[in-house]
Amino acid sequence: MIATYNGYEYIDYSNALFHEQGENLFILASIDCLVGNNNRMFNIIFDGLKKS
Repeated sequence: MIATYNGYEYIDYSNALFHEQGENLFILASIDCLVGNNNRMFNIIFDGLKKS
């Protein structure tokens, strides 16, 4: 909802469903966030943003 409030469409998480070396990218990004590395999650979110 924050994205739409700021002039973007809803975030498209379809890229997060891809697998990297047999692992789901969203799961890997979530695990990374738990240990303080949020780069993958930023990439997933920013790749899914589109101006409306």
